[in-house]
Amino acid sequence: MKIRYIACLIIVIAMAFQSCEKYHGDTLDFSKSLPNYITFSGDDLDSAVLNGEKDGLGKYVADTLEVDLVTRMNLVSAVNYVYTYQIDGGSSSDVQGIYPAEVTSQTLKIATSADMFPQGADSISGKVILKSASEANGGNLTLGYPDSTGAVIIFVAHRPGS
Repeated sequence: MKIRYIACLIIVIAMAFQSCEKYHGDTLDFSKSLPNYITFSGDDLDSAVLNGEKDGLGKYVADTLEVDLVTRMNLVSAVNYVYTYQIDGGSSSDVQGIYPAEVTSQTLKIATSADMFPQGADSISGKVILKSASEANGGNLTLGYPDSTGAVIIFVAHRPGS
């Protein structure tokens, strides 16, 4: 009986030492880790629809699209970001903001205003594009994940009654 235990012990020890040998390809390569990024996240980012309304005085009130601005990990310093409204066939305007430190998500409210509509137009289409993002300590963040697709929101906005 003791011989069986000794034989089993020898086999287990031999297998343990055998597994310690190096084989090609059994190491993990962390030299190409994912960079810090910032991106939009939410539903229908490629086909958002904003329907405006009229208030009690008949003025245009924009519908808002709530999207999350997310990062890969908690950042120790705040991030200054810029996104731009780019209206098809029309103007563009930049919006600046600050993404707080130590969070992984911040909700943004994307909205259109009456002055974005050309004279006589009942609807507009365009994009909201994440233009730049840099940490307070000077490091730039990659825009979009896994590529730049997360850095663009495509939208259509309608005036009331259209």
